[in-house]
Amino acid sequence: MKKAILILLILSTKCAFGQWTQSGFNPIGGIYEVDFPSENSAYIAGNYGQIYKSTDAGINWSSVYDFGPFTNPINLKFINADTGFVQIFSFYWRTFDGGVSWEEIGMFPKLKIVENNLFTSYTSNDTSYINKSIDFGNNWTILFQKYEVGNQPYILSVIDNANAYFIHPNELDRVYKTSDAFISIDTLFVTTGDLVLQDQFDFKDVQNGYHYGSWGSQSNPTRTWNTGTFYFPIDLDGFGVLPVLDLDYTTSKLYASSLYGKIYYSINNGQDWTEQITPINDPIYSISFINNNKGIAISGTNVLYTNNGGTVGNSTVENDFSISIFPNPFSVQTILQSNTPLKNATLRVHNLYGETVKEINNISGQTITLFRENLSSGVYFLQLTENNKTLKVEKLIIAD
Repeated sequence: MKKAILILLILSTKCAFGQWTQSGFNPIGGIYEVDFPSENSAYIAGNYGQIYKSTDAGINWSSVYDFGPFTNPINLKFINADTGFVQIFSFYWRTFDGGVSWEEIGMFPKLKIVENNLFTSYTSNDTSYINKSIDFGNNWTILFQKYEVGNQPYILSVIDNANAYFIHPNELDRVYKTSDAFISIDTLFVTTGDLVLQDQFDFKDVQNGYHYGSWGSQSNPTRTWNTGTFYFPIDLDGFGVLPVLDLDYTTSKLYASSLYGKIYYSINNGQDWTEQITPINDPIYSISFINNNKGIAISGTNVLYTNNGGTVGNSTVENDFSISIFPNPFSVQTILQSNTPLKNATLRVHNLYGETVKEINNISGQTITLFRENLSSGVYFLQLTENNKTLKVEKLIIAD
């Protein structure tokens, strides 16, 4: 009997030889959000209550405010170099002096900032509201409200003062739209099937929108265009398995971050993606660009920055390295066979949350035997690296 071999198809991709540099900054604890509102001001929120600031586009950082340990500031958003907002537990705080001092302004689930105005959605007594403030949170106007037993805050995307989309978490077969500042609401039924609820909902313009931001088994990032009724998967890696942890866009590019130190960009609103090279293998939690050239990315305790859009030069090349995996799925053991010899390579097995659950070091030759051992059944990702560079990331399935 001939030995059957299942060879995973390695897609030919456009490679971007990236220039992301790792800052020497060492924060206290983890850092998970960045905002880059002006050329000389960028901000980071740390999970020990620190707000950090950079005045040189991400190279150097210093603490400008301390909310106290374990306050975990989130949803960091700045309108300009001086005016910004951050959420501590359920309450938002505001600064007008570049983070030096802060004042509490109220309890909101999440703010959207568009054209110097604030938008938010919240629920009170089973009524969901969409509100707007034109004075940085001092006063609010109700734009839309709806009563329903068990109501939840809407997932909101505001494009400008007239155009917005929002999702009712209990009605994932439709998306709501306004083009006249919430005077009238249109219902757009999703013809491609119910949405999988994600944390983030952002429209780049009135036609191109993105629903993303969840991890693991809940991750199902999608995009839409034209009518807003068709939502298709955001496929970063050609296999449709990587989550989109964060999105940001400049005038000409859309950037996405994901696991394993991966940053991608698209020049056609997310239809096709080009991977950039970064010096780390950890999840990129947050990215922010001030223009086409200058951007900052956050990964745990690492800060990356670029002064040229993360790209030195583009070249459409074939990836000559490939591996075959047999069997896949497997229940006891599987064999990996590379087409070229490896030298001191490392194989890591990651779960759907990006955690490393198995690691094999000092691999040489062309054959690797991987034993299941204590791994439970499910979907995993194999990351093969050599000299701290990722050669391949492949999907692996362990069966019962």
